[in-house]
Amino acid sequence: MERLKVDWVTATERTTRSHLRLSSEVSLNCPMKWLQFKGYRSSCKHVYQGTFSQFKDVTEETEILSVYRISGRKADQLWEELCGTHITRLDLCVDTKRQGAFFEDLSAHREILGGKTGLITENKNGKKDGWTFTYGARISDVFLRIYDKSAESRLKQDGVTRVELELKGRTARAVWSQLSEHGFGSRLDHLFNGYVRRKVPLFPFEDYLEWFAGVRETEVLSVPVPVSEPVVRMQKYFKYLRRLCIEHPDEFSREFETFVSFVNGKVGGKGLW
Repeated sequence: MERLKVDWVTATERTTRSHLRLSSEVSLNCPMKWLQFKGYRSSCKHVYQGTFSQFKDVTEETEILSVYRISGRKADQLWEELCGTHITRLDLCVDTKRQGAFFEDLSAHREILGGKTGLITENKNGKKDGWTFTYGARISDVFLRIYDKSAESRLKQDGVTRVELELKGRTARAVWSQLSEHGFGSRLDHLFNGYVRRKVPLFPFEDYLEWFAGVRETEVLSVPVPVSEPVVRMQKYFKYLRRLCIEHPDEFSREFETFVSFVNGKVGGKGLW
């Protein structure tokens, strides 16, 4: 509680031999298929690693691509093991105590700015899982989630809110460089604070969430991103999903249809395929 931490890291690394950094955390007797690679997962299901499928059965002199993903508490514990790798996604979050009518006021603020109000999701049993706010597009380099952590994780402690930044692309690599070089501290707190307030301008987080009351300064990294990058990324993902759908229709056909439907709704499919 009340500290910034890592919640997710996805990374790749090119090596001349199969050198998996998280071997001590992974049971090699648990093979699995995952969306981006074929590899192994730990018994806790939060540590995934392996080599990209097209690089199977290679010699020590052949270049291979090792792929890693750690999440949850394991990400907070093991992120330093992945320093020096190529980051494709980095999630930073803080769990903080809320006070006042945070949900109602943030919902009203978002409605005034022309966005959607807070969402209330339901689980399979029809029970409410609490509220969730999202800001930004999932394909963008900065995506913000704010949700009721007490309800989502069934915590005994009420009133816990999680504020979570999902960073990708150049922004993820820039922030990862700061984290790898300097670790956690005021600079990273200021960066996190800056990105959150850029996504939700003019909302007084410090009046409702304890962590933000202690972090006044804001900063963001200036990372130039080509305008065409989101479209190029979607095109590559479309081709990748289409190939997986042909090879494994039972596992990926539904995800492929969902992705196509989402893109057609956002950009009308023009120029993407």
